[in-house]
Amino acid sequence: MPTLFRVALACKLLAVSSVACTAAAAEETRPLSGGTTIGNLYFVDSAKGNDQHRGMAADAAGGDGPWKSLSRLSQAKLQPGDRVVLACGSVWRETLSIANSGTPGKPITVSEPPGGCAVGPTIDGSVEIPASAWQARPGKVYAVTLPQEPMQLHGSGVPWLPAHHPNLGHDTAHPQSHYLPMPTDGEKVQGNGRPQGTSMFVSPQVQLSAGTPGAGARVHVRTNSWALETRRIASMQVGKLVFDTPTVYPAQAGWGYFLSGESWMVDSPGEWHYDPSTRQLSARWPGDGTPHDTLGATVLPVGVDLRARAHVTVRGLLVRRVGTGFQVSGTQNVRLLGLGVEDTAGIGVAASGSQDLVIESSRFARTGLDAIQGVSETGKEAVGMVVRNNTIRESGVRMVDGNNVSLPVRSYAAVYAGPRALIEGNTIQYSGYIGIRYMPDSRVQHNLVEDSCLVLNDCGAIYTWGTQPNNSQVLRNIVARSWGNLDGTRAGTQTAAQGIYLDDNTKGVLVAGNTVTEADHGIQVHIAQRNKLQNNVLFNNRRSQLWMQASANAVHPQGDVADNEVTGNLLAATAPDSVALLLHSSWSSTAQFGRFDQNRYVENSAGTVVRERTAKGVREFSFAQWQAAQGVGSAQALDANGFSLGSLPFAVFSVAGSNMVGNSALADNTAGWSSWNQSGAKGALLREACTRGTCLRYQPGGSPGVLSSPAFSLQQGSWYRLSVDVLADTDGQPVRPVVRRAGGKVGGDASSFEVLADRTLATTAGTAWQRKVFVFKARKTATRAAQPPGDAGARIDFEALGTGRSLTVAHLELVPLATHPAVAGGITALVNRQATATAVPCPLPGGPGGACAWLHKLSDGKPATWPLTLAAHSSELLYLLDPALRDADHDRIPDRQDRCPGTARDEAVDTAGCALLQP
Repeated sequence: MPTLFRVALACKLLAVSSVACTAAAAEETRPLSGGTTIGNLYFVDSAKGNDQHRGMAADAAGGDGPWKSLSRLSQAKLQPGDRVVLACGSVWRETLSIANSGTPGKPITVSEPPGGCAVGPTIDGSVEIPASAWQARPGKVYAVTLPQEPMQLHGSGVPWLPAHHPNLGHDTAHPQSHYLPMPTDGEKVQGNGRPQGTSMFVSPQVQLSAGTPGAGARVHVRTNSWALETRRIASMQVGKLVFDTPTVYPAQAGWGYFLSGESWMVDSPGEWHYDPSTRQLSARWPGDGTPHDTLGATVLPVGVDLRARAHVTVRGLLVRRVGTGFQVSGTQNVRLLGLGVEDTAGIGVAASGSQDLVIESSRFARTGLDAIQGVSETGKEAVGMVVRNNTIRESGVRMVDGNNVSLPVRSYAAVYAGPRALIEGNTIQYSGYIGIRYMPDSRVQHNLVEDSCLVLNDCGAIYTWGTQPNNSQVLRNIVARSWGNLDGTRAGTQTAAQGIYLDDNTKGVLVAGNTVTEADHGIQVHIAQRNKLQNNVLFNNRRSQLWMQASANAVHPQGDVADNEVTGNLLAATAPDSVALLLHSSWSSTAQFGRFDQNRYVENSAGTVVRERTAKGVREFSFAQWQAAQGVGSAQALDANGFSLGSLPFAVFSVAGSNMVGNSALADNTAGWSSWNQSGAKGALLREACTRGTCLRYQPGGSPGVLSSPAFSLQQGSWYRLSVDVLADTDGQPVRPVVRRAGGKVGGDASSFEVLADRTLATTAGTAWQRKVFVFKARKTATRAAQPPGDAGARIDFEALGTGRSLTVAHLELVPLATHPAVAGGITALVNRQATATAVPCPLPGGPGGACAWLHKLSDGKPATWPLTLAAHSSELLYLLDPALRDADHDRIPDRQDRCPGTARDEAVDTAGCALLQP
């Protein structure tokens, strides 16, 4: 029977659209190079097939009918150019493999029928366990005999977890943490050029369980921010677990661990354990009820196994509930198209050592480890991988209501590609660790990466590293929300979750046209050289928009961040406590970091655009100071063609009320003011005359103290401006104003003194009077009650006041601010996450008239025209130039409210617009 006719007949029998099917059939039987045609066509149908058939027809009539099993397919001696059609709706619980390879002009193809399926062919690697099979055991546990050890369970509408200790909720301070802390450092040996762990000491909580971990149980140890290592227990000695093999990094005091793998750990609903010696699967049902539905137990190690095959295409297949979805290690020119990979216990596609693998237009959901792993733990690399137009969701995590409900595991990346990769057009959401991890000579472009670093820390949504020239391109990606997880880390560890991360001597990477928001640092350049950062939009990242960090100096004596180009970027420090640019060196200079030009900045609320941290200390720069600085960041002129929003003669806020702090002028002696110190002699409050009028000097007593202002009220979500004049005993004396609750009945002790400002208000004072200004947004409402008992409202605590040092304050003002509700903080962002250009309407209420005419593009300073067209995978930051907020002297007080119009630029002023020495 001619191939075209047999394909058309298959379409008819399988109820596929005849038009689409005929077109697809014609395409699939087109002549190949050299005039040859596609080879034989085979059919496999789990419902209608028979392995005694020849597999040459889609219907079951006669000996030419379809095969039934995938094992029969694996025995077939397929030849280059042969095609295999998997019937719609078929379900197999076995591995798909093929015995031979195709050739460059004649691939072997395994696919759904031409035209597609309403319900596609599926490999389901689970066995079903009916509710009636379970037998009751003591302790609300049920058991069933299962011949094969399962890798995971599915069913009852809940995530089933392997039995573990401890359970969630054991630590009330960290209710989502699975970890117990290690009380002391474990033992270690030297191996592979570094210390490795041979044992760890356990906390007393382990002894509180129904049992103790024995040989063969598993221990999961968080050995540093980016690693979670699993080992078998070789033996348990008094309070000590000995590992079967050393951990890569030593076990350290304060870091976390949890245990799994023993039957006594089945002590909570939704947990299960398998005992291979008795072949008993035991579990506690959700809600501690009786078994009431069928569960699926994953027992199939691999869904599709194409190892060492070449020139094979698989299209339109769903693989679910297996160990590894697709095993394609060591393959050449394999194409995986239009696939579904769901609920794997391990990797979605294991591709180490492959060459020119293509994974395209496929869907990955809930992979236990990496969705696509092109580099094995032994370092075998996929070369020339193409990952295009896929959706990947929940890689290394299982999300329910915003929380990861699976046990923590170490994954590497949702997409972990080797060198010469193309990673393009993918949507990646919810990754346990990195979103995209690439190697030299790669292109990463037009991807959307959201919610990375959910299990581990010290990572990036898009990440690379290495000592060899990288020469990759990272172009026009959208990155949002990189988190970092501190569960199981030592106290004091900070999140370090970046958007785009160039790590460990990365060289020659072009990072251009990307948008990054809501990471700790938008882009991090860590001991990296000769990279180009161009035309990126970085905004609302928590600590900095761009962090350049030199923590090694093997290449340059002042630190190995060198010769980078930072040009044309939008750096908007709109998040509390953030800066636009952070330059950080463990040595004394950052002058070799690179070249900066044409960057456009939005200052933080203190007017800072750049912070430099070196061995000499910390310096902060306004935009004017940055342009005038020498030996900071570069040996060349700094942003000679740059721009800062603060350089425009417009304020962001207007004053919307009077001073909220009673007796701030100390007219009524020291009424409302107070002080506190923990021990020793009480500090002294002295009201005295000074050059600022009437001042209040606080002298701490026998221990460091706090000076507190009179109470006032705050409204959640509202903006406020705090200004105060300060004088200290020494220059550089730390002062930390903290806006917090003033006590009272507001929900108990835990919230009676909580911090209410959305950002840190820290500064220094000196031996000459200085005016300090802070802008913040209230995190919660605090309403000063007229009569106690009740809410005591809020207050300002001046902290960091050490013994033997005094602080004098005067002219304290706290006023509410007004801004346009859609442009709070000065900036609004428009982001196009789509693969096509999009026309965006004005985001302000009232349509294109009114305030919409005041919106300007930060990219070029021109007024926005509505609708505004955004290119695919691009963004624009807009700022508002409200005529009512004109500020000719740049003191951040609108002219209409400014009583001192001649203030020097960047001078700190009070709410009347007057500097320290102005009347």
